[in-house]
Amino acid sequence: MGIAATILTITLSVMCVGSAVADFMMATSVVAAVDHLGLPRQIIPLCGICKVCGALGLLIGFGNEPLRVFAAVALTTYFVCAVGAHVRRKDTLPNTAPAAMFLLVAAITLARSEEHTV
Repeated sequence: MGIAATILTITLSVMCVGSAVADFMMATSVVAAVDHLGLPRQIIPLCGICKVCGALGLLIGFGNEPLRVFAAVALTTYFVCAVGAHVRRKDTLPNTAPAAMFLLVAAITLARSEEHTV
């Protein structure tokens, strides 16, 4: 694995864990975003679990390449859905930008991961 893939993997893992902590704490901003998107609040801890599992998969994947690629695919899919929820709501760019940034990092991480598995 190259240095760029390593940096992206660690960056995405840290981002996901940080976001998951906010989910588990039911941060006001997270609850407000979920309410704004018209989603049930019960989904918030599940989102945190998905992010932590993805981050763990990426980190454990340093020793298991297929797991790392699977985790990158799962997180990319998760953030495609997150951006889709904002688009469906016709949300503003400032509200959509965080999910889009996560999606961008996840997609680049996936692309860099797949370069080294082929």
